[in-house]
Amino acid sequence: MSLRKVLPISLSTILIVFLFGCKKDNNTTPAVITVKYEITTTAPLLDTTAMGSIQYTDSIGTDSTTSDFYPGHTSWTKTFTLTTATRPLTLKLSTPISYFLASQGSITGKIYVNDVLQTTSFSSTTNSFNIFYASLSETTAVVN
Repeated sequence: MSLRKVLPISLSTILIVFLFGCKKDNNTTPAVITVKYEITTTAPLLDTTAMGSIQYTDSIGTDSTTSDFYPGHTSWTKTFTLTTATRPLTLKLSTPISYFLASQGSITGKIYVNDVLQTTSFSSTTNSFNIFYASLSETTAVVN
């Protein structure tokens, strides 16, 4: 065989391999993800004025608000299973309204994905005339 015949066939073969053999994975296969949000305080909640102030990304990937962190409690947990092909998926957790606590302390927020801690947010209480309050800034976890 002559070089004139072999060279075009070789170049064509290499081009086909690169064009069709090297596809980018776009994560289009739906995956089941277990998401857990956790908020803890070192002192019990005092009031109900902050009810409804926990914001998080819900099981369909949209922002949601809940009101089930009640006075006298020191923890709130939300766990659900999410099936999605969306990547990257951003999960959010925050308390945009301050919680009043029984004493000085702190508030901590955590996001877990498949039982692995992804992010932690922490805030100490602010004291104004022996009134203790704290809130969590928005914390995010990105699932690739």
